[in-house]
Amino acid sequence: METNMNKLAAIVPFYPDSQDRIYNKTRFKEEMQSDICDVFFVDFDIDNGVTRSDAFNQGVEVAVANGYKYIGLFDVDVLISKQAVQETIDTLASGKADVVYPFSGIPVETKDVEQKFQPYLLNAGLLDFFFGEKVNFDMPYEWDTPEMLGLVVCITAEAYQEVGGENPNFIGWGFEDHERYERYKKLDKTIVRLDHTVTHMSHDQAVRNNISWKHNFWELCKIQSMSKHELQAYVNTWY
Repeated sequence: METNMNKLAAIVPFYPDSQDRIYNKTRFKEEMQSDICDVFFVDFDIDNGVTRSDAFNQGVEVAVANGYKYIGLFDVDVLISKQAVQETIDTLASGKADVVYPFSGIPVETKDVEQKFQPYLLNAGLLDFFFGEKVNFDMPYEWDTPEMLGLVVCITAEAYQEVGGENPNFIGWGFEDHERYERYKKLDKTIVRLDHTVTHMSHDQAVRNNISWKHNFWELCKIQSMSKHELQAYVNTWY
């Protein structure tokens, strides 16, 4: 267990919704497993109430029990270099950051897809796409996100526990990345972004569950509206 202290535990929720995902899981293991990074796949099943957030929390619990101090929350479809992993570990170990986004902001696609990743403003127009229908409410908040908040984020095991892990009030999947970022900021965690490339492995578009996306959006709004004191009290009720 002592040898794990200086390695990154890559926690990767997995839901086999397409052949692309299955292929990407195999490639992720081949590319990311190394002497400084151990990969932990955790199955989740939104059809039976096991959420992506549940999978992250389960994976982190196993990693911490095995002595890992540095945690990576990964999508199964992303890859970062060994250099990025090492700089992430060094940055977290130095105390310069509690949280590290180990890439510069916009991923490189493995296929020439029609809709490239771009910075975006989370607003009513984007919610039309997320929800699959025209939204009929005014946005209570807007999040100006000049860089991707998803794909991968790394955090110390200590900070992960202090911020409450992943939000257990989410259902299915959707908006975890924005909520996590808002919570980290509000609870005064130091966030650093590194200048590395992240590769996004293309996959079929997942079918979005409109119910879960709407539920999770309002949970995100609730987190964003809270004061630091209110948020800490809310997080303390989770576990």
